[in-house]
Amino acid sequence: MKKIINSVKSLVDITRFKKPPESLKRNLYAVAEGSFKGEFFVYINENDENMYFLSLPDNIIRKVPKKEFHSGVKENIIEFIEKIPGEIYEICIAQYNKSKTKEDLNRLK
Repeated sequence: MKKIINSVKSLVDITRFKKPPESLKRNLYAVAEGSFKGEFFVYINENDENMYFLSLPDNIIRKVPKKEFHSGVKENIIEFIEKIPGEIYEICIAQYNKSKTKEDLNRLK
């Protein structure tokens, strides 16, 4: 019986059944399609229109319109992976702030 259960588990992709928590803080997403395919998005913050992420592995700030993000999640273009540990999230926040400062300075040049 245990062998059968293990066989079934290997056939089913468990990550498809993961639901993101209500709070977006510390959420990590994988981008499976589109121009950002292969990137991981760490949720940072949002305003009325956009959501802001730190894109890994290149530490790039990504601004995504809320409608596009929610549409991407619904269509499995963007997939919730996990809620990352607090210590890791703090590093991501620091990297986001560093990248944002660099981006702001480049814009002023």
